[in-house]
Order: sequence, then C-alpha cells, then structure tokens
Amino acid sequence: MNGFELIGVLALSATATVQAYSIAVTDANAGALSYHDGQFTGHLAPLYQCAIDTVDQPFTVSILPQVRALRMLENNEIDMVLPLAQSGERDDYAYFAAPLYTVRYLLFTLPGVAITGSEHRIQIAVNWSSASIALIEALGHEVIPVDHHELAIGMVRRGRAHGVVIPEPTAAAMTEELAGLVPHDYAQLPGGVYVNKHNTSLQTAFNMAIQDCRPAP
Repeated sequence: MNGFELIGVLALSATATVQAYSIAVTDANAGALSYHDGQFTGHLAPLYQCAIDTVDQPFTVSILPQVRALRMLENNEIDMVLPLAQSGERDDYAYFAAPLYTVRYLLFTLPGVAITGSEHRIQIAVNWSSASIALIEALGHEVIPVDHHELAIGMVRRGRAHGVVIPEPTAAAMTEELAGLVPHDYAQLPGGVYVNKHNTSLQTAFNMAIQDCRPAP
C-alpha cells in the first residue's frame, strides 16, 4: 500500500467514525416542524433544513414531547432540541445558538374580549413548557398552565380563560382548531435551536450555519 492509498483509507476510517449528533423535534408545535422519511416538513422546515444541511454532519432525529426533550437536554442525553424560543430558564442549562428567526406570540380570544384596560387580571391558558410564560407574567397577566394547546383553546371557548397564547408558526398549523377566535399581537422572542452546553463544536457549527440561513431583515 503506497502513501496515497494509506491516506485514503485513513480518511474513510475517520469519516466512518464520526458520531451522529442527536436532534429532538418537539411535538408541541402542531406540525409547524416535523420530520418524516428523512426530511423536515412544516412551515419552519426550510430554515432548519438549511442550517442542518450547512452544518453537514450526520444526525439522528427523534420526535419527543417538549418537556421530555428539554429534560434530556438538561441531563446531557441529547445534543439539540428544536424548534424552541429562547428563555432565561433554558439558558441556565443549554446553549441557545444565534437566533434563526423571531417568534411572534399571538393571543387568541373570543370576539369582543377586552385584553387591555381591563380592571381584572387577564387569565391566559398556555402550554406549561412554553417560553412565553415569563412574558405573560411580566405583563401582569395570570398564567393557567395546561398540557397542550388544544386544551387551552377549549378553555377559552368555554369561558374558563380569557385567552390562549400560541407561537405564530404553531398557530398557522392550527387554523381549524382556532377558527372563530380573534388573534392579537402579544409578544416576541428569538427562535432557533438549543444545543447541549458541553458540545462546543456543534454550537460553533450552528452559529455559523445560522448566519448563512437566517432571512434578511
């Protein structure tokens, strides 16, 4: 075996031993982002597909409940979770890569419900793992945490909450469930990916990829 052949064998060996990084796609986004047959699908898919393709490393994908995915990220059992908005609580245990987009949060109410100037605190139902909870509390509104968006919507329709806060990409995938409710602009947060705080090489790679894939302002 000559020198060039040896280099080729070593290169192939190194490629074969590259460990795939693990991605968890949360199931709390109502189809705004999912993964089927080796492809990302949904409203957010082009952004995330671009960043992942630009990183150009092998990866595996699991669809997981958001709470479980975040817990696994905190326990260093997974490399990345998406789609997620940035929050101070998540920053404590994971690394938020450069924002890929801005998450607009919409407040949905029944027609005629006043959301400003009310003498009473507005009660807002929201997924209890949502990054928007701190924003709702900062605005002086009462949080009613629930397990999923559909339950929160049902509470609004039955008059058990004044409104429900849902990220705009998720709401766009829930038009049937939200029919008849009135959307209001509510808040904004950076959106993108959270990376394992110990995987610095993946953090760097995704920061660079996001710069290339982020939409122009």
